[in-house]
Amino acid sequence: MGKNIWMTVRRFRVVLAVFMMSALPILFAIVPGSDAAGTPDAAETRKNLEAPRNTTEKSAPVVSVVTLTPQSLVEYLETTAEIRPAASIEVYPQASGVVAEMKVRVGSRVEREEVLGTVDQSLPGRPYLPSPIRAPMSGTVVSEIPQVGTQVSQQTPVMRIATTHNLEIVTHIPERYIGQISIGSRALVIIEAYPNCDPAPARIRELSPTLDPRSRTLDAILEFDSPKTLPAGVRPGMFARLRLVTSESPRALVVPQPAVLRRDSGPAVYVVNRESGVAELRPVKLGIETNGQAELVGGVEAGETVVIRGQNTLRDNTAVRVVEQDHLAQGGN
Repeated sequence: MGKNIWMTVRRFRVVLAVFMMSALPILFAIVPGSDAAGTPDAAETRKNLEAPRNTTEKSAPVVSVVTLTPQSLVEYLETTAEIRPAASIEVYPQASGVVAEMKVRVGSRVEREEVLGTVDQSLPGRPYLPSPIRAPMSGTVVSEIPQVGTQVSQQTPVMRIATTHNLEIVTHIPERYIGQISIGSRALVIIEAYPNCDPAPARIRELSPTLDPRSRTLDAILEFDSPKTLPAGVRPGMFARLRLVTSESPRALVVPQPAVLRRDSGPAVYVVNRESGVAELRPVKLGIETNGQAELVGGVEAGETVVIRGQNTLRDNTAVRVVEQDHLAQGGN
């Protein structure tokens, strides 16, 4: 009987072992997060590892940037000006007497030495003694002329002749800008009567040696680069707006002015490391500032990326999310 019991136990162990071997794959298949080999699910593991990083990226400040590229930057002084003839002269009679004849009128085109009229220099009761009035230069009569019978003298001008085809610009430079201009300084001239025409380029030809003591301005005379750049119909006496170059940088690194943080320690900008995505506060030096733009002349290099929007919410060495900019835009926030 003991032998039978032992045989029964042995058969039970064999059956149990077979059952366990057949049930083991089923047990592993229903365990969450495991595969048949008993290892954690790879996709689930990656998801768990990436969750903190994705959360960090979404919480990083969003900024707009610009890549520094050398470009021309010009600063202007904008002022008013007047168009006038480049040359003009008053005409005086060669003798005193009474105007006997006038052959020209306002607007007449005359040539040098042309006879413009005559003066009767005879005394009362004496024979007629004409004296010619001659043009001292070629040009156009631009002033009123005396009528026949008017008494004139050698000290009294009878008309003015000017070169209306050869024009110049006269303006008055405020004292604080005098150190920024010189003979040859460039300018753009916008004729008020022709606002839709392109500005005409010009240069300073003359500067007065002294300032006007009342207005504290310096007279400047400019000449056009070419008469062909002027709109047809421009006349002496017309008003113009002048954009006079006071400073110029041909290869400036430029950002919108609001991108520059003005601090007690000096100006600074945030420069983004494109590999790490970290914004570094960088002290800079400023050059030309005009028309909403600022030139960075120290502290940065061409090709670096500067924050132009969202900079006021950052701290030094802050991770940021970058939004690329295709062109310069005004910074803010």
